[in-house]
Amino acid sequence: METKDILKDLRRQKGYKSAQEFCEAASISYGTYQNYETGKRIPTADILCILADFYGVTTDYLLGRTADAGTLLDRMQTDEELPFEARVLAAAYLSLGKEDRARLMAMVEAQREKLSEDDRIEVRTGDLPDPQKDSTASSSA
Repeated sequence: METKDILKDLRRQKGYKSAQEFCEAASISYGTYQNYETGKRIPTADILCILADFYGVTTDYLLGRTADAGTLLDRMQTDEELPFEARVLAAAYLSLGKEDRARLMAMVEAQREKLSEDDRIEVRTGDLPDPQKDSTASSSA
C-alpha cells in the first residue's frame, strides 16, 4: 500500500471525516497535507515523525515498508503480562489527539511529582519515633 492510502486509512480509522478536520487536530498545514493524501508529495522525515506519533504507528508503516503498524503502545495493549489498567491507559492515550495527549501527559507528570513529594514526606515522618514502641518501653520499666 502507498503512503497516500495509508494516511487516508489511518485518518478515517481515527474518525476524522475530512483531511481538514484531521489537520486542525494534528496542527498540520492542510495545504501541505492534502498533497500527501493525493500522492503529489511524500511527507518529510519531520512530518512522518509527527504523523507516526499522532497515529501511534511507526514511520516504516506510514511509508509502506511494513504491514505491522505496531508500536510499543500497541504491543502494550495486547501484552497479557501487563496489568489491565496499563493496557487500558495505552489504548486511551492512542485514542487521543495531539493536544489531549499533551494535557494527559501534563496530568501524569503532576501526579508523579505529587507522589514524589508524598514519598519524601513519608520518609521524613518515618524517622519519627513510634509512639506505641515508646509507650511499651516506658510501661515495662
